[in-house]
Amino acid sequence: RTDLAVTLKEGGRSADASSRHWLRSTLVVSQVAVSLILLITAGLFVRTARNTVDINMGFELENRLVMAMDTEIRGYDEARGRIFYRELLDRVRTMPGVISASTGRFLPIGFGNGIQEVHLEGTTPEKDAAVPFAFYNIVNTGYFKTMGMPLLQGRTFTEDDNEDNRGVVIINDKMAEEFWPDENPIGKRFRTGVQDEPMLEVVGVTRTVKFTLPSESPIPGFYFPFRQRYRSDAILHV
Repeated sequence: RTDLAVTLKEGGRSADASSRHWLRSTLVVSQVAVSLILLITAGLFVRTARNTVDINMGFELENRLVMAMDTEIRGYDEARGRIFYRELLDRVRTMPGVISASTGRFLPIGFGNGIQEVHLEGTTPEKDAAVPFAFYNIVNTGYFKTMGMPLLQGRTFTEDDNEDNRGVVIINDKMAEEFWPDENPIGKRFRTGVQDEPMLEVVGVTRTVKFTLPSESPIPGFYFPFRQRYRSDAILHV
């Protein structure tokens, strides 16, 4: 005779053992799979980080300090803000160990970016044609030296590039190549935005930098002098 109770218990123990074995096997396979994915991801991350270090950003990264500020938050009007930034740079530039200092509206690869339409002097865009654009920044005197960006043509900004004189800009070599191919861009003029904005004269050409991503292709860009395009918010570069 067969003891049905014992037989049923033994069958249950066998089923539990098989279930546990299957669960353990599934967990091991899952752990191995997840570990493999993590290893591959880590490897790709390390490779990307190494490649990024080797990319030429167009500006110097070593031994630079930056600090963002906004005088409007402290209740400064434009007149007081201009005095603040002038005195700030005068003091920072005389600090021991400081080679140069300046301010910029935007920081390359971070802190946002500015984009402006570009309307070349003497040209009329075709109907329904897309208006060309370029990235821009608003920088103080000494900016290009501070960022290690060589001037390729023309001149840099001076104290005379203020609100009392004609509007000037410095463009990057990509903008020169794209908007005035096979021409000398110095002295060329364009305006941004609406029709009644004054023309801006190109007085210098500098090297193209990365604006948004280390992997981006060269993008046209230009720079306003701080004294002609005052903003209360700026980033100190040292």
